[in-house]
Amino acid sequence: MTAVLTSAQTLLDNLNNSPGIDTQNPRIVVASNLGEPGPMRDVTQVAVGEILDKQSRRRRSLVENYQARPVTITA
Repeated sequence: MTAVLTSAQTLLDNLNNSPGIDTQNPRIVVASNLGEPGPMRDVTQVAVGEILDKQSRRRRSLVENYQARPVTITA
């Protein structure tokens, strides 16, 4: 699980800190018109669980531990 978490964190850090269209403020966001704080929220962390089962009705019945790490934005 630690290797997957490290890889996910590295991927998001690299994407956040790569030059792109918005060179003044490049970042990965969650975009939605639902809820608060508004239509775009910065991704500030990545979390990885230990269960790989993606069928939600089975997965909801399992206890899962997550590990999380921060995502850096250096721009």
